[in-house]
Amino acid sequence: MSRALMRAGWVGIVTLTLLVAAVLRICQLNAFPAALSNDGAINVIDTFHIALTGNFLIYEEDEGRAEPLYRLVLAAAARLWGADV
Repeated sequence: MSRALMRAGWVGIVTLTLLVAAVLRICQLNAFPAALSNDGAINVIDTFHIALTGNFLIYEEDEGRAEPLYRLVLAAAARLWGADV
């Protein structure tokens, strides 16, 4: 068996595994949401504040907080697709 064929087989197995895992996770997302930690809760609160008011602070203006890029992306998604994102 050639190396290219073996590599293609492994890539196929990994891809299939990831697809099956994604489908199983997405199908049960409403029944079993991901765990929510303190950091996750802060992200959710800040995300909906940004999405609803359009007002956000850059990390230089609000010391001690993380940079807002992740929260801005989530807020944009929440505005586009609703609060269930």
